[in-house]
Amino acid sequence: MFFNDVTFRMMQTGLDALSLEQKMILQNLANVSTPGYQAKTVSFAEVLQGAGAKQNGGLTIRATVNEEHDPMRPDENTVDADRESLKLYNNYVQQVAMYNQISDSFSNMRYVFNQFTR
Repeated sequence: MFFNDVTFRMMQTGLDALSLEQKMILQNLANVSTPGYQAKTVSFAEVLQGAGAKQNGGLTIRATVNEEHDPMRPDENTVDADRESLKLYNNYVQQVAMYNQISDSFSNMRYVFNQFTR
């Protein structure tokens, strides 16, 4: 019932997308001292492919990984640790908001179930 709901699937897909972005940011930060490393970014052409579109039981994520080619340092590394840290914090805030939304949905469902069991 609830797990097949379009809204829940959208929230789940959003968390998957944020997780993918977080992994890319952490990979960049891990390679901040690697000479010649090209920072990678994830861009989502369409995070959700239609609100009701199903593929393999869920919504699909379309992501493109891009490399930054403008070296900021003499060692040809393109990672800007400050920018990556800000992106990581922004990602964290979005994930917390999404988790809170899911938690609120479960709380509402629990309230409804408790009303019927009285």
